[in-house]
Amino acid sequence: MELERIGQRFGEKNLLSKKDVQRYTGLCYQTVNKRFQFKEGKITQADLARQLV
Repeated sequence: MELERIGQRFGEKNLLSKKDVQRYTGLCYQTVNKRFQFKEGKITQADLARQLV
């Protein structure tokens, strides 16, 4: 379900930046950095959905 919402928000853009995640979650940049696992500053929509659960 979360993956569907993320897909609706970002469409075909699969790799999301920290700024994208910050805007989507409403969390501050520091919290996003600590809470989510990014690879080279990016995270896939699927990984974000898994980590939000």
